[in-house]
Amino acid sequence: MRKKEKSLFSGDRTKGQRPGRWGRYTVRVGLFGVIAGGWILVNPLNAGFFAKTNRGRTGPAILKLEPGVRALSLGGAYVGMADDSNALFWNPAGLQRTPRPELLVGHARIFEDQSQDYIGFVRPTWRRGERESWGISASYLAIDRFDLVKEGTPAGSAQPWEGTIGLSYAHPFRDVQWGVTGKVAQKSLPGVSAQSFAVDIGLQKVAHDLKSDWGLVLANLGTPMTLGTDKISPPLVIRFGASRKITLGKKNHLRFSAQFDAPYDDLSVGRLGAEYVLPGKEWALALRAGAQTAGATRLSAGFGVGRGSLSMNYAYAPSERLGDSQRLDMAFRFGSPLAQEEKRRALFDQARSAWTQGQAAKAADILEEISAISPHYYPAVQLAKDVNRRIEESLKPETLFNLGMQAFTKKEHETAAAYFRKLVILDPRYPEAAELLKKSESFLAAQRDAQAREEIKRAKMLERQTAYQAARDLQREERWEEALRAWRKALARFPNEKEATTAVKRCREKLLDRAAAAEQAGDTEKAIATLRHLQQDDPDRAIERRVHQLEKSDHAEKIAQSQTLYRDGVRAYDAGDLKTALPLFEKAAHLNPADSAIARARDRVQAELAKQPHE
Repeated sequence: MRKKEKSLFSGDRTKGQRPGRWGRYTVRVGLFGVIAGGWILVNPLNAGFFAKTNRGRTGPAILKLEPGVRALSLGGAYVGMADDSNALFWNPAGLQRTPRPELLVGHARIFEDQSQDYIGFVRPTWRRGERESWGISASYLAIDRFDLVKEGTPAGSAQPWEGTIGLSYAHPFRDVQWGVTGKVAQKSLPGVSAQSFAVDIGLQKVAHDLKSDWGLVLANLGTPMTLGTDKISPPLVIRFGASRKITLGKKNHLRFSAQFDAPYDDLSVGRLGAEYVLPGKEWALALRAGAQTAGATRLSAGFGVGRGSLSMNYAYAPSERLGDSQRLDMAFRFGSPLAQEEKRRALFDQARSAWTQGQAAKAADILEEISAISPHYYPAVQLAKDVNRRIEESLKPETLFNLGMQAFTKKEHETAAAYFRKLVILDPRYPEAAELLKKSESFLAAQRDAQAREEIKRAKMLERQTAYQAARDLQREERWEEALRAWRKALARFPNEKEATTAVKRCREKLLDRAAAAEQAGDTEKAIATLRHLQQDDPDRAIERRVHQLEKSDHAEKIAQSQTLYRDGVRAYDAGDLKTALPLFEKAAHLNPADSAIARARDRVQAELAKQPHE
C-alpha cells in the first residue's frame, strides 16, 4: 500500500491527517449557536426590537397560527425535534427525518369563532446517491359567518378567510439537513382581497446517537400584501430550538424540547415542551405538555395514539382572554422506507461497530460498499478518514506487529493473521512475525475444522429430527407398515438409537397382533400379507413356518370352496340354467386354476351361451 492514495470516498488521505475535523467544528458551531441564539432571544434589551411601533400588526394571521397538533401541544417547541409531516409548517429541514410517505389532515376550533383546516403530504425520494424530501401543504383559516350592517340597515353577510399553499424541499449538507418552503398566502375581506409570497428556510442537526438535535428557522420572509391603501408585511420570525431524548426502560422514552422565537412584530417568546412515549406491540401512546412565555395561550397539553400506519393527535390550549382552543389531526404513513437509506444505515452501523472493535480492514470494506450506494454520505466520509489513517499507519512494522499482537491476544486470529501477513511481506526479517503468522493460520485452520464439524453435526441433528418426526407421525396414526419402514431407515442412518430400536420392536408387535386378528376373523390373505411384510423387514423362522401353514391352509380352503362351486355349477347346468352356471364355474376356476375339469366345464358353458341367440 502506498503512503498516499485515494480515500474511500473523496480527496487524498495523507499521513497524520486529523480525523473528524469537520465533525468537531460542527459541534462547536452548534454549541456557540445555542449560547448566542439564546442570549439574543431572551435578552430583554432585544425583545421585540425589530418593530417597536408596529407590534402585532403584520399578517396575515394564518402565517402566525402554524398547524400541527403535536407541535402545538408541546407549546410550539418543535423546530429542533421536527421529524414528521408537521415539519411542513414548522421546519422544512425536518422532512428528511420522515421515514415513509406521510399524509396529514387536521382541523382546529380556535378562540370560539375561528376554525382552521390544513392538509400536508411528504414524500422522501432517492436521487444521485442521496435522500431528498418533497412536500406540499395547504392551510385555511375562516371566521364564522356574520351579518353586515351599513348605515343601520342589513347589508348581507360575510365570512373573512385566509389561506396558504406551500411547496417544500429538503436535502442534506454534510451532517446538517436544510429545507425550504415556498408559499403563497391570500387574505380575503368583504370587498377586498390580496396575496403575498413568502419563504421558510430551516436547518436541523441530529446527533449520531439520535438523542439530541437542534433546529433553526427563518419563517415568513416575503413580499407584503396590499389591502386597499394598507400594506401588510408577512410576520417574519426567527426560531431556534433544541431537544434531548432520555430513554426510560427498554422502549419508553421522554423527550424535552426548548425553543426561542424572535418575531418581527412582537415580543420574543420562550417555549418548553415534554413528550412521554409508551410504545407497544400494536398500539403506541404519547403524552404531551407545553408552555410559552408570551401570547394569548400560555399552557397546552395533548396526547397522541397510533397503531400501525395510522396516528391521531389531540391538543387543548386554555385561554381566559380569547377562549379555549381544541385541535385534532390524523396522519397516515404508507409505502415502505427507502431501501437504499435502510441499507446505508445498516451498513454504517456495521462499519462503526467494526471500527470500535479495532477491525479497520473490515470497516474499510463496509465503507467501500456504502460509497457505492451513497458517495457523499457525510458520517461515512468522516469515519473513512479515521479508518484510512489507521490503515496507513498500519504500514509501519511496529504498528502492524502491535495490532497483530492485540488481535492474537484477543483470539481474533483472522485479524491477527492479516496484520502478520502484511508485516511478513513488508519486512520478511522482522523477528517473530513468520512464527506468529503460522500460529494464527494454524488456529484459523483449527477453527475452520471445528466450524465444519459443528455444521455437519447440526445438519445431522436436523436430518435425525426430521426422520424421527416423520416416523413418530406415522406411528401416531397407526400406519404400522409405513412406520416400521421409516424407523428402519432412521436406524440405518443413525445406528444404535434406543428410541428407534424400541419403536421398531413396537411396530413389529402391532403387526403381529394385526396378523393374528386377521387370522381369527378368517381373513387369511390379510394375515399372510402382514406376516410377509414382517419377513421382509427381519426374517424369522417362526414367522416363516406360520406363513407356510397359513398358505397351506388357505390353499386347502380354496380347493374346498372351488369344489363346492363346481358342484353348484353342475346342478345349474343340468337344470339348463347356463347363465347361473357360468359365474359359478368362473369363480371355481379362479380359486383352483389347476383343476382341468372345472376349466372344461367353464369353457363348455361359455361355448353354449355363445351359440344361443341374443335376447
